[in-house]
Amino acid sequence: MVVMGRSRALGVFGSPRKQDYQIAHEALSEVGLSGLAYHAFDKLSGGERQLVLVARALASEATTIILDEPASALDLANQSRLLGIIRDLKERSRCTLIFSTHVPQHALQVADETVLMLPQGQTVQGRSAAILTEINMTELYGIPVCRVPVPGQVDAIVPIFR
Repeated sequence: MVVMGRSRALGVFGSPRKQDYQIAHEALSEVGLSGLAYHAFDKLSGGERQLVLVARALASEATTIILDEPASALDLANQSRLLGIIRDLKERSRCTLIFSTHVPQHALQVADETVLMLPQGQTVQGRSAAILTEINMTELYGIPVCRVPVPGQVDAIVPIFR
């Protein structure tokens, strides 16, 4: 599955070379799944599949990677692992990452910039820390939302259910 990310480097009738397999193994290692390199994709858990697909995107060596809700199938531990991967990629400037999420905490954790798609087609865009305000998130979700300071960490974003 990860070697498929190398398809743009192979050409129309090309076959994966040793270097392509090495790049695929490095991408699996980067997401913490090197031990699953020879497991069948359909036998993996949903979270493992999600991380394998991220590895496939990394193996493509694209300059821009778009991830559609990459943490949606992940438990909290794997969400943390994925956000760490995204943060590491961002810090190493390996590529531009664009991701969508329904969890504003994820954007606050790793995104430099955020675009909120508010009701009635409005958008708000800017630095994540400035955009992910209680007012904007309350408007976005239609319920009260609080940003709670956590000493030494990124603020927590907490919905207030009635």
